[in-house]
Amino acid sequence: MATLLELRTLISNKLADGNLIDPTADQIDAQINSTIEYYETDAFWFSEEIVQLSTVAGDPVLGGIPADFKQEIMPNGLTIIDGEIHYPMKKLTPLQYEARFIDNAKGRSSHYVYRNDTFELWYTPDKVYPVDLFYRKTYADLVADGDDNDFTINAARLIEYKTLADLLRDYRSDEKRAFMYDAVVDQEYNKIKKQTNNRTVTGELTTENISEFDVDYYSLYF
Repeated sequence: MATLLELRTLISNKLADGNLIDPTADQIDAQINSTIEYYETDAFWFSEEIVQLSTVAGDPVLGGIPADFKQEIMPNGLTIIDGEIHYPMKKLTPLQYEARFIDNAKGRSSHYVYRNDTFELWYTPDKVYPVDLFYRKTYADLVADGDDNDFTINAARLIEYKTLADLLRDYRSDEKRAFMYDAVVDQEYNKIKKQTNNRTVTGELTTENISEFDVDYYSLYF
Protein backbone atom coordinates (compact mmCIF):
# COMPACT_ATOMS: atom_id res chain seq x y z
CA MET A 1 0.00 0.00 0.00
CA ALA A 2 1.28 3.47 -0.85
CA THR A 3 0.06 7.07 -1.05
CA LEU A 4 0.90 9.45 -3.88
CA LEU A 5 3.68 11.04 -1.81
CA GLU A 6 5.23 7.66 -0.97
CA LEU A 7 5.18 6.51 -4.59
CA ARG A 8 6.58 9.83 -5.80
CA THR A 9 9.45 9.67 -3.28
CA LEU A 10 10.33 6.07 -4.18
CA ILE A 11 10.40 6.86 -7.88
CA SER A 12 12.32 10.11 -7.50
CA ASN A 13 15.02 8.44 -5.40
CA LYS A 14 15.48 5.65 -7.93
CA LEU A 15 15.69 8.05 -10.85
CA ALA A 16 18.24 10.40 -9.31
CA ASP A 17 21.88 9.83 -10.20
CA GLY A 18 23.39 13.28 -9.56
CA ASN A 19 24.23 13.97 -13.19
CA LEU A 20 20.99 14.63 -15.00
CA ILE A 21 18.07 16.91 -14.28
CA ASP A 22 15.34 14.92 -12.59
CA PRO A 23 11.66 15.19 -13.52
CA THR A 24 9.70 17.45 -11.20
CA ALA A 25 7.23 16.19 -8.61
CA ASP A 26 4.37 17.30 -10.86
CA GLN A 27 5.85 15.37 -13.78
CA ILE A 28 6.19 12.24 -11.66
CA ASP A 29 2.63 12.64 -10.38
CA ALA A 30 1.36 12.96 -13.93
CA GLN A 31 3.18 9.79 -14.93
CA ILE A 32 1.82 7.88 -11.91
CA ASN A 33 -1.72 8.87 -12.89
CA SER A 34 -1.00 7.96 -16.51
CA THR A 35 0.22 4.52 -15.38
CA ILE A 36 -2.96 3.92 -13.39
CA GLU A 37 -5.07 4.97 -16.37
CA TYR A 38 -3.05 2.58 -18.56
CA TYR A 39 -4.09 -0.37 -16.38
CA GLU A 40 -7.70 0.68 -15.75
CA THR A 41 -9.16 -1.47 -18.53
CA ASP A 42 -7.29 -4.58 -17.41
CA ALA A 43 -9.04 -7.33 -15.45
CA PHE A 44 -7.92 -6.90 -11.84
CA TRP A 45 -10.07 -8.17 -8.97
CA PHE A 46 -9.84 -4.92 -7.02
CA SER A 47 -11.19 -2.68 -9.80
CA GLU A 48 -14.52 -4.50 -10.17
CA GLU A 49 -17.77 -3.08 -8.84
CA ILE A 50 -21.50 -3.87 -8.86
CA VAL A 51 -24.09 -1.13 -8.53
CA GLN A 52 -27.86 -1.43 -8.62
CA LEU A 53 -29.66 0.99 -10.94
CA SER A 54 -33.38 1.41 -11.60
CA THR A 55 -35.34 1.63 -14.82
CA VAL A 56 -37.92 4.35 -15.38
CA ALA A 57 -41.30 3.27 -16.68
CA GLY A 58 -41.73 4.40 -20.28
CA ASP A 59 -38.06 5.45 -20.72
CA PRO A 60 -35.67 3.15 -22.63
CA VAL A 61 -32.58 4.94 -21.26
CA LEU A 62 -31.08 3.43 -18.10
CA GLY A 63 -29.98 6.30 -15.90
CA GLY A 64 -27.82 6.57 -12.80
CA ILE A 65 -24.57 5.30 -14.34
CA PRO A 66 -21.94 5.93 -11.64
CA ALA A 67 -19.26 8.58 -12.16
CA ASP A 68 -16.49 5.98 -11.81
CA PHE A 69 -17.87 3.77 -14.61
CA LYS A 70 -15.09 2.77 -17.01
CA GLN A 71 -16.64 -0.16 -18.88
CA GLU A 72 -19.06 -2.97 -18.25
CA ILE A 73 -17.58 -6.37 -17.52
CA MET A 74 -18.67 -8.88 -20.10
CA PRO A 75 -20.40 -11.21 -20.50
CA ASN A 76 -23.65 -10.33 -18.75
CA GLY A 77 -22.80 -6.80 -17.67
CA LEU A 78 -26.47 -5.99 -17.00
CA THR A 79 -28.93 -8.12 -15.04
CA ILE A 80 -32.55 -7.08 -14.63
CA ILE A 81 -34.47 -8.23 -11.55
CA ASP A 82 -38.16 -9.08 -11.64
CA GLY A 83 -39.47 -10.12 -8.27
CA GLU A 84 -36.92 -12.60 -6.94
CA ILE A 85 -35.63 -13.71 -10.34
CA HIS A 86 -32.47 -12.29 -11.93
CA TYR A 87 -32.42 -12.20 -15.74
CA PRO A 88 -29.08 -11.59 -17.48
CA MET A 89 -29.67 -9.20 -20.38
CA LYS A 90 -28.34 -9.66 -23.88
CA LYS A 91 -26.18 -6.96 -25.46
CA LEU A 92 -26.90 -5.83 -29.02
CA THR A 93 -25.03 -3.81 -31.61
CA PRO A 94 -26.63 -0.48 -32.54
CA LEU A 95 -27.88 -2.02 -35.79
CA GLN A 96 -29.44 -4.99 -33.99
CA TYR A 97 -31.05 -2.66 -31.48
CA GLU A 98 -32.56 -0.40 -34.14
CA ALA A 99 -33.87 -3.42 -36.03
CA ARG A 100 -35.65 -4.67 -32.90
CA PHE A 101 -36.88 -1.40 -31.43
CA ILE A 102 -40.57 -0.63 -31.80
CA ASP A 103 -42.06 2.52 -30.33
CA ASN A 104 -44.38 1.85 -27.41
CA ALA A 105 -43.31 -1.81 -27.15
CA LYS A 106 -43.18 -2.11 -23.36
CA GLY A 107 -42.39 -4.92 -20.97
CA ARG A 108 -39.53 -6.35 -18.94
CA SER A 109 -36.37 -5.30 -20.77
CA SER A 110 -34.37 -8.22 -22.15
CA HIS A 111 -31.83 -6.56 -24.47
CA TYR A 112 -29.75 -3.39 -24.49
CA VAL A 113 -27.23 -1.38 -26.44
CA TYR A 114 -24.47 0.89 -25.14
CA ARG A 115 -23.95 4.00 -27.25
CA ASN A 116 -23.40 7.70 -26.73
CA ASP A 117 -22.34 6.98 -23.13
CA THR A 118 -25.75 5.54 -22.22
CA PHE A 119 -27.46 2.17 -21.92
CA GLU A 120 -30.64 1.94 -24.00
CA LEU A 121 -33.06 -0.88 -23.16
CA TRP A 122 -35.46 -3.00 -25.16
CA TYR A 123 -38.27 -3.52 -24.42
CA THR A 124 -38.97 -0.07 -23.05
CA PRO A 125 -39.58 -0.80 -19.33
CA ASP A 126 -43.23 -1.01 -18.36
CA LYS A 127 -42.46 -0.33 -14.71
CA VAL A 128 -39.54 0.20 -12.35
CA TYR A 129 -37.09 -2.72 -12.33
CA PRO A 130 -33.82 -2.99 -10.41
CA VAL A 131 -30.86 -3.53 -12.74
CA ASP A 132 -27.44 -4.69 -11.56
CA LEU A 133 -24.50 -3.22 -13.49
CA PHE A 134 -21.23 -5.17 -13.24
CA TYR A 135 -18.43 -2.83 -14.26
CA ARG A 136 -14.79 -1.88 -14.07
CA LYS A 137 -13.95 1.39 -12.35
CA THR A 138 -12.07 4.45 -13.53
CA TYR A 139 -10.11 6.53 -11.03
CA ALA A 140 -9.77 10.23 -10.39
CA ASP A 141 -6.22 11.57 -10.56
CA LEU A 142 -4.17 11.43 -7.38
CA VAL A 143 -3.44 15.01 -6.39
CA ALA A 144 -2.81 15.46 -2.65
CA ASP A 145 0.13 13.80 -0.92
CA GLY A 146 -2.16 11.57 1.11
CA ASP A 147 -4.26 10.40 -1.85
CA ASP A 148 -4.53 6.71 -2.63
CA ASN A 149 -6.78 4.37 -4.57
CA ASP A 150 -7.28 0.68 -5.32
CA PHE A 151 -4.15 0.56 -7.46
CA THR A 152 -1.81 2.18 -4.93
CA ILE A 153 -3.24 -0.06 -2.20
CA ASN A 154 -3.27 -3.38 -4.08
CA ALA A 155 -0.72 -2.89 -6.87
CA ALA A 156 1.77 -0.31 -5.58
CA ARG A 157 4.86 -2.10 -6.91
CA LEU A 158 3.31 -2.51 -10.34
CA ILE A 159 2.54 1.22 -10.52
CA GLU A 160 5.95 2.14 -9.10
CA TYR A 161 8.04 0.10 -11.52
CA LYS A 162 5.92 0.78 -14.61
CA THR A 163 6.19 4.50 -13.86
CA LEU A 164 9.94 4.20 -13.36
CA ALA A 165 10.39 2.43 -16.68
CA ASP A 166 8.38 5.04 -18.56
CA LEU A 167 10.15 7.97 -16.89
CA LEU A 168 13.55 6.51 -17.68
CA ARG A 169 12.59 6.33 -21.33
CA ASP A 170 10.91 9.74 -21.47
CA TYR A 171 13.33 11.81 -19.37
CA ARG A 172 16.62 9.92 -19.48
CA SER A 173 16.57 7.91 -22.71
CA ASP A 174 18.00 5.15 -20.51
CA GLU A 175 16.69 2.08 -22.27
CA LYS A 176 18.98 -0.26 -20.34
CA ARG A 177 17.62 0.69 -16.91
CA ALA A 178 14.08 0.87 -18.29
CA PHE A 179 14.42 -2.67 -19.62
CA MET A 180 15.51 -3.87 -16.16
CA TYR A 181 12.39 -2.36 -14.62
CA ASP A 182 10.24 -3.86 -17.40
CA ALA A 183 11.18 -7.30 -16.06
CA VAL A 184 9.93 -6.34 -12.58
CA VAL A 185 6.74 -4.92 -14.10
CA ASP A 186 6.08 -8.27 -15.79
CA GLN A 187 6.63 -10.13 -12.50
CA GLU A 188 4.28 -7.85 -10.57
CA TYR A 189 1.66 -7.90 -13.30
CA ASN A 190 1.68 -11.70 -13.50
CA LYS A 191 1.44 -11.97 -9.72
CA ILE A 192 -1.66 -9.75 -9.60
CA LYS A 193 -3.23 -11.53 -12.58
CA LYS A 194 -2.67 -14.87 -10.84
CA GLN A 195 -4.34 -13.52 -7.72
CA THR A 196 -7.22 -12.23 -9.84
CA ASN A 197 -7.64 -15.63 -11.51
CA ASN A 198 -7.58 -17.41 -8.16
CA ARG A 199 -10.33 -15.13 -6.88
CA THR A 200 -12.57 -15.28 -9.95
CA VAL A 201 -12.18 -18.51 -11.94
CA THR A 202 -14.46 -21.44 -11.16
CA GLY A 203 -12.07 -24.24 -12.11
CA GLU A 204 -14.71 -25.62 -14.44
CA LEU A 205 -15.23 -25.27 -18.17
CA THR A 206 -18.28 -23.09 -18.82
CA THR A 207 -19.95 -21.52 -21.83
CA GLU A 208 -18.94 -17.97 -22.69
CA ASN A 209 -22.36 -16.50 -21.96
CA ILE A 210 -25.20 -18.07 -20.03
CA SER A 211 -27.65 -15.95 -21.99
CA GLU A 212 -27.41 -18.23 -24.98
CA PHE A 213 -31.14 -17.87 -25.51
CA ASP A 214 -33.25 -14.75 -25.20
CA VAL A 215 -33.93 -14.05 -21.55
CA ASP A 216 -37.65 -13.99 -22.32
CA TYR A 217 -37.45 -17.79 -22.19
CA TYR A 218 -35.71 -17.99 -18.83
CA SER A 219 -37.55 -19.44 -15.90
CA LEU A 220 -36.66 -20.19 -12.35
CA TYR A 221 -36.42 -23.89 -13.20
CA PHE A 222 -34.24 -23.87 -16.33
